[in-house]
Amino acid sequence: MASFSVVIFWSSVGLLAYHLIGYPALLALLIFALKPYLQRKDFTPPVSVIIPSFNEGGVIQDKVLTVLNSHYPASQVEVICTDDGSTDDTLEKIRSVGDPRVILVYQPERSGKMAAMSRGVHRAGGEFFIFTDANAMWKPDTLSNLMSNFAEPRVGCVCGRKTLIGRGSQAEENENLYWRYESWIKSQESRLGSTVAASGELLAVRRAVYQLHDQEIINDDSQIVLETVKKGYRVLFDPSAVTVEQGSSSMAEEFGRKSRIAAGRWQLTGQLLKLALNHPGFVFKFISHKLLRLLVMPLMILAFISNLAVVISNPPAGTGIVSLIKLSPPWGQIFLIGQISLYLLAALGAVFEYFGIRCKPVYFIYYFVGAQFATLAGLLRFSSGRQSVLWRKVAR
Repeated sequence: MASFSVVIFWSSVGLLAYHLIGYPALLALLIFALKPYLQRKDFTPPVSVIIPSFNEGGVIQDKVLTVLNSHYPASQVEVICTDDGSTDDTLEKIRSVGDPRVILVYQPERSGKMAAMSRGVHRAGGEFFIFTDANAMWKPDTLSNLMSNFAEPRVGCVCGRKTLIGRGSQAEENENLYWRYESWIKSQESRLGSTVAASGELLAVRRAVYQLHDQEIINDDSQIVLETVKKGYRVLFDPSAVTVEQGSSSMAEEFGRKSRIAAGRWQLTGQLLKLALNHPGFVFKFISHKLLRLLVMPLMILAFISNLAVVISNPPAGTGIVSLIKLSPPWGQIFLIGQISLYLLAALGAVFEYFGIRCKPVYFIYYFVGAQFATLAGLLRFSSGRQSVLWRKVAR
């Protein structure tokens, strides 16, 4: 029994170490060895910017204006605002922009983001569709930088870089840290062919690549990535195509968003089997980057339970590296105390957040562990069929 628990423990720890450290290190090694590069040049085709919205009256006007004021030929841009049953002043704010390039598509009944995107596509006249969130503001060069990637005809989809400002909260600081880590990985994956991840805050796709989707899809961005690769096109990440938005004020706000994203990823994992034969490199990256991320919390639980089982079995003490591998005393106890300490510090981080106490190391642990519990909640919501396609607006 003890030997089986040891195997489970080290297997769990090994997969966690590979996902968090080993995979990024492998990407860096491949980039160093192969030295690939991405070629970009000016490219200004007609584009349709599609902005799905639900009760975005506080930001929608500013968002439309940041698009219209882009450093991009004005005659080549149209903005399609697809409203999904807003009950605030979103419609009035859109109409008040007063620019003929802005098209409002309104439906009083809520049907979800994917359906709102599809309504925008039906009205779009551009060669490229650019999907973007209402609260994700653009910089003046965001659009031109994004489109420069499409000068290469085999590029079918490009996503931008998300940055967070305005809250000054510990949650926002840790979100930004996460996005820097995530952006680096996506940049390396892009140089090696395609990234496996995209952010719905800013996502551009060729008309020839895009197809109308099942409206029950939860993660529209991930679905677009998979379909682009299926058709033989590349998916790129461009760190110079920047969006700016407010981060969350607390981990509680982030929990619902992260669990929804996790549920959407589980929904799409079945499609990997269809890609394995023709796109094995992409599937390898997806498993290393996204699938293992969904399994971090289950692996942490397995590591804890197996470690506890070894300690309870009270194996004889050993010496040297064999003692460490077998979790003989004191190694089993040391690892168990370390894991318990991790969760206690995460709980302390929650208390600190409640009372407004700032402590970056403790909050980082709280944010990391909380994010993994959110991912586990996403699995439960997906497996039970309780995850709705309707998005819940988070206060920003």
